[in-house]
Amino acid sequence: MNSEQQTTAKPSQEPLLLSEAESSRMINVGKTLFRTLVADGRFAPKPIRLGRRKLWRLADIQEWVRLGCPPRQLFLEIIGQVEPITPRAKLSQASPRRRATRTERQQRYLESQRDPSRMNGSEKEGI
Repeated sequence: MNSEQQTTAKPSQEPLLLSEAESSRMINVGKTLFRTLVADGRFAPKPIRLGRRKLWRLADIQEWVRLGCPPRQLFLEIIGQVEPITPRAKLSQASPRRRATRTERQQRYLESQRDPSRMNGSEKEGI
């Protein structure tokens, strides 16, 4: 082999970064379920943002599957990229995101009527 042949490498056949559609196909789920898994933290690999696009590393997805598809926090601990737990992250770990029930909204409203300091800015203007 001459030196010219050694320096020219073939481009990789598999892409290094996958779109949402490609990532969902990779783990054999639909795009809607994929979005739900990402939002709930059940799909562990974190996306890389390039402009407005979210892309996932092929190697991260393969490693996640190899480890048995653990939840995001456990996956990040295993691979050594522990994510700091913020108040919002604590809330999402406690329960999946959901809308407040009518009773909860009514309770908040009644509390705000009793304690004016809890009202937001638009409600204070009307006083």
